[in-house]
Amino acid sequence: LDASDAKLIVQAYLAFGESHPEILLGEFAYGLFDTRDRQLWLVRDHMGVMPLYYHRAGNLCIASPSLDALLAQPDIPWDLDDGVVAEWSVNGHVFNQVDTFHAAIKKVPRATRLRLGANSRKERVYWSPADVAPLVETRETARVEQLRELLDTSILCRLGPTGGQAAHLSGGLDSTPIAIVAGRACRQQGRDFHTWNWCQPEADDDIEWHEWADARRVAQAEGVIHHDV
Repeated sequence: LDASDAKLIVQAYLAFGESHPEILLGEFAYGLFDTRDRQLWLVRDHMGVMPLYYHRAGNLCIASPSLDALLAQPDIPWDLDDGVVAEWSVNGHVFNQVDTFHAAIKKVPRATRLRLGANSRKERVYWSPADVAPLVETRETARVEQLRELLDTSILCRLGPTGGQAAHLSGGLDSTPIAIVAGRACRQQGRDFHTWNWCQPEADDDIEWHEWADARRVAQAEGVIHHDV
């Protein structure tokens, strides 16, 4: 979170109280301490893209999007959680939304706001995909307009407020509209926009293979700075 993001979150909290995460867009994970009632809010974004870990013991509470940051604290033990280790060993993945590999460190679940007080803990899920109302428009042109509006909103709300921006661009149908919408927005704001393709051609490769050539052509047509990595 940068300064403007933090200011927006505080203003949303002051205006909407505990329901403020419901109006935020994008990926986020943050802690907010209200000095008036000495309550700590830990909030994670709707889809759970950004992680948020915390350790609580007595009057001590430490939270961070980085697990390494918590493990670097001398007051947090590294003891393993046997249940999580067993789940990972059997399934190769962990669906657990609360526990981590370390027994003393927990996760805030996705789309959840957690309020911690000196002797209290209140957790609430503030959003679910089931809450999304289905589109009722029957005309194809109107549905296309709705889809375009949703696509533009979901991309533009994730652009940072300052500096250059970048996006993955393979030349395929998924990454291309994202890169185009974001690149045009940055250009209108006078900011640089970079695209990256993670498949750098070798000397004996066909440089016109669509996965590489299409990405270059899209970038050239849109006037963005393209990189093969």
